[in-house]
Amino acid sequence: MYNRTLWKLGLTVLGLFLAAGIFVPMSARADNLSLSLQLPTSVSAGGTGAFDVVLSDAAGGTGVTVGGFDFDVEVAATSGITLTGADTSVPSVPGYIFSGNSLFGPDLTDLGSTPTDLMASDIAASGIGYILAGGGSIDLGEVLFDVSPTAPTEMADVQFVSGIFNTDLSDPNGVNITINTETGGTIDIIGAAVPEPSTLIMLLGAIPFALLIGLRTQHRFEG
Repeated sequence: MYNRTLWKLGLTVLGLFLAAGIFVPMSARADNLSLSLQLPTSVSAGGTGAFDVVLSDAAGGTGVTVGGFDFDVEVAATSGITLTGADTSVPSVPGYIFSGNSLFGPDLTDLGSTPTDLMASDIAASGIGYILAGGGSIDLGEVLFDVSPTAPTEMADVQFVSGIFNTDLSDPNGVNITINTETGGTIDIIGAAVPEPSTLIMLLGAIPFALLIGLRTQHRFEG
């Protein structure tokens, strides 16, 4: 079994050397890369859901070759959302970035993930990365979640956690690739409806009132 942390640390150190020009110069990039969360519009309390993490390069870019990635997404502890895992089960279009070439898949969930902070990663198993052309998009994975049956009605924020070892890209040599934009979003949580009083409870509540009216009527006749 691969140790993901040591693997990524090794690639990062190599990437720092390469970026510093110790081995080879790093060419300038003219790409505008963005990460976005394809969130569902709404989920009911007690339900489940999933969303995709999508990498895009703006039109006019020269394209990049991605050899590995990390992403880290989080939700508020009070949202009632539990992040349960990440995997490669994404739609066929645009498809998974390392389909047939995944080192860690199909389960992308990293150790250290918590119910409200999920970390995931993968690396091209062959060492040959995925070429993302300018104007193109590709899926980095699907994130699964549950919603508590007692979750309140609210717009729950889902956001990226930025930084190396959190949300980042690297080329096949381990050189960091700049992500220009990271866009999260919100999920409309439809909380459980407040139960209406049952007919029995309403009748029981009416009995004391009926008795009171009866006693007042009896006293009136006796008077």
